[in-house]
Amino acid sequence: MGCPVIISSDPALIEIGSHLATIVETQDTSDYVAVIDKLRHKGISTKRRVEMANYANNFTWEKTAFKTLNFIKE
Repeated sequence: MGCPVIISSDPALIEIGSHLATIVETQDTSDYVAVIDKLRHKGISTKRRVEMANYANNFTWEKTAFKTLNFIKE
C-alpha cells in the first residue's frame, strides 16, 4: 500500500506527483541517497501511504489505452 516516490525537480514530474512525492532539487546522486536514507529511517505514515495508493489508482493501463486510442481517433 503506497510506497515512497522520489522525483527530480523536472516540471513534468512535479506536475504529476509533487503533492505526494519527495522532490530532489539536484541531479547529484548523493542527494538522492540522502533522501532514501531519510525515508528508510523516518518511514511514512499510514495516512500518507493510503493517500499514495489512492492517487496511484488513478493511473491504470486500461485508462491509458482508452485515452491513447481516443487521441489517435481524433
